[in-house]
Amino acid sequence: MTDIKAVDIERIRTFVAVRQAARPARRAAFALALPLVAFLVVAFVAPILYLLVTAVDNPETKAVLPQTIAALDRWDGTATPDEAVFAALAADLKQANADKTAA
Repeated sequence: MTDIKAVDIERIRTFVAVRQAARPARRAAFALALPLVAFLVVAFVAPILYLLVTAVDNPETKAVLPQTIAALDRWDGTATPDEAVFAALAADLKQANADKTAA
């Protein structure tokens, strides 16, 4: 068993007292930084998250490439897609070019 000396107990009490004394200052610092953090979230983080979500969700793809989407639904996702997927993509691109729906 280890003996806890009076010096160790006094160090622990001092440590606790210092932490309790610094608590209001930490709260004040957090309160001052909170508006800046909120501004950064609204100005930077939210638009980046919005761009990431809208980059993945693209409803025009389903309208322009319907055969390709159907062929990719049958693909297992592990190996290279088979020739039918590429043929469907080519057919969809030709049709989109003829319809002037692809940029």
